[in-house]
Parts: sequence; C-alpha cells; structure tokens
Amino acid sequence: MLRRRFISLGVVPLAAMLGACSPAAKTSQAPASSGAAKKPVTFAEIAAYQGADRQQMLEEGAKQEGTLTWYTTIAGDVLDAEIKAFEQKYPYVKVQLFRTDTVPLQTKLIEEAKSKKYVADVTETGQDQALVLRDELKVLQPWFSPIIKTRQPSGLSPTGDGMTYWILDSESYVGFAYNTNAIPESAVPKTWKDILNPALKGKMQVSGTSTGVTWTGNLISNQGEAFVQQVAKQQDIKVQQISGKALNDLVASGEVAASPAIYRDHAQQSMEKGAPVKWVPLDPVTTGPYAVAVVNAFPHPHAGMLFADFLASEDGGKIMSNYHYGSSANEAGFVRWRAAEGLSATQYEQKFNQWQDTFQKLFVQK
Repeated sequence: MLRRRFISLGVVPLAAMLGACSPAAKTSQAPASSGAAKKPVTFAEIAAYQGADRQQMLEEGAKQEGTLTWYTTIAGDVLDAEIKAFEQKYPYVKVQLFRTDTVPLQTKLIEEAKSKKYVADVTETGQDQALVLRDELKVLQPWFSPIIKTRQPSGLSPTGDGMTYWILDSESYVGFAYNTNAIPESAVPKTWKDILNPALKGKMQVSGTSTGVTWTGNLISNQGEAFVQQVAKQQDIKVQQISGKALNDLVASGEVAASPAIYRDHAQQSMEKGAPVKWVPLDPVTTGPYAVAVVNAFPHPHAGMLFADFLASEDGGKIMSNYHYGSSANEAGFVRWRAAEGLSATQYEQKFNQWQDTFQKLFVQK
C-alpha cells in the first residue's frame, strides 16, 4: 500500500523489504504487574513493565545508556525546547534528533528493521502515519505509561492489556498564511472558495511533501474534485520541494506571498519574531494529531521510555502549547478535519494515494 510514498526514493517495494524484519513477531511481551516484579530485561519487557518501581528502574537504566534517538516529522524550535527540558530533567541522557518528512522516516525505519541495525528509540509523527507504522510496517512496540490512565481511548491505540501503541500529545492546524506586505487584506480568503480570487493568482505556493498532498485531500474531501481542478487551472499554484516549515519561512521573508497550506504554529512563531505574517483558518481546517510511540527493538529502552513519557506528559504538552500547537481536548474556534479519522491504515493509504495522484497531476507535473 505504500507504492506512491516511495516513488521518488526508488526503494525496494514494501512487501519485499519487510519479509522477516519485525522483531515484535519473535519477542513476547511481559505480563502486567501491580507492584515490584521481576526485573525486565528485553526491550519488550521494559516497554511493558508496570511495577511500582518502574520510574526508578527506567532512571537507573537510562543512566547506563546515556542517550536516545528521537525520530520526528514535527519541525521548528519546539524540538529544541522539548529536548532542552528533558535533558534538564534527566541530565545524564542526551537526545539525538532525526527530523524528517514522512517518506524518509518510514524508509529509515524499514531499512533499520531489515538490517537489524536499530537506531530509533522514539517516534513522534502524525496519527495518520502512526497507522502505517503500526499496521503496515509493523515497527511500533506496545508500551505502558501511567499517562495512559489519564487519557480517553480516542487519544490512544490500546492493545487490550493496559498498553498502547501510541499516545496522542498534541495537534497542528494547516491554513492560509500570507505576507502582509504582499497580499492586501481585501484578497485574504475567508473560505476555501475565496482562494479562487483573481488577486491571488500566481502568488500562492505549497510544499511538495505530505503537507501538500493532505491539503489536496482536504479540498477533494470537502470541496470536491471539480473545485481542485479549478484551483489548479486558474490560480497557477507552484510547488516547492521543501518542508512546510521552510515554506513558511519564505512567506515570512516575502520571497513567497502566500500559501494555503501552512501550519499555524509555524506562522505564529514567525509573527512573534516580528515577521509580517498572518494565518487564517479556512473551514474545515486540516488537523494533524501527533502520536508518541516507541520502536521495536529500540536500542535504549530505558531512556526511550523516559522520553516517551515526557513527550506525552503535561510538561511536554505545555511546551507544545507554548509553540502554538493545539489539543483535541480544547476548542479550536474552527471546524477540524482529520485525514485519517475513522480509517484503517489500508483505507487511509488508498485515500492518500488518490490524493497524491491528483496532487502530482494537477500541481507538480503541470
């Protein structure tokens, strides 16, 4: 189901790569326990451990490991803020960061599983991508955290034994961002149909990553394919093969006038730095919940579990909020559209592939 995702990378098809690369199939999970229990040894036992001495056990192990590696598709200054806060809390652990887009993150995890040279400990990516990591790539490890007990089932991927594949910790919003020196207020859209305004022709760009694809999916799902075709034909929207964060920076500098697919947190961070940028929501707003998960055979399980706990905790959530990420528990002030809501990984992949086909045909290959 990942054919479209890997076209530009030229990698081996998914089925051929995954043959026997999932350690989860060979590793049994430790049973839950309510008090101090037999000391866990394997990565699966450490991830599943629910003993009363769990925190002490994780800290002692993390002191020996001294490091962990975090794979994420989130971008921006919030990453440094999360790492700084965690390292202040646990000064004996250093976080190695690998920030990338969806396709290279999936590719690296597949390659690590295939070669059995594991690097990643913790992932934080969109819930839609977490579905793929769980169901198709099968690289996620079920884990326990006390935080699970504080969350609604909709914020988890429960396994039925007190554990989860992920915990949703925050969400981002994608809308219309523009440089106030380049776009007059009279041309700023209030609805999706307003992006057909002739005053915006040739002035909008979108990211060529999954951000652009999901933007197309929003339009197809909520405005119809005919509307997407009209936008492509009439507005001359260009595609930049850069991240959404990098495109926001171009809008902030004035090199790009506007984009209909910019993350609110990126735009607001630019505004706080004095950039002439504004962001407006266009209902329904593409909403991306972020899922914290741990990886099969993660090489630093004690430190990795501490970091996963931290990201999903109230402390980690406050940092995300400081950088303008939202929460599904709070009112957003606009209608939210979640691309993967209610879908299986297979169903989501089918839709994503369709959206990507349309995006390539109408915007990239025009």
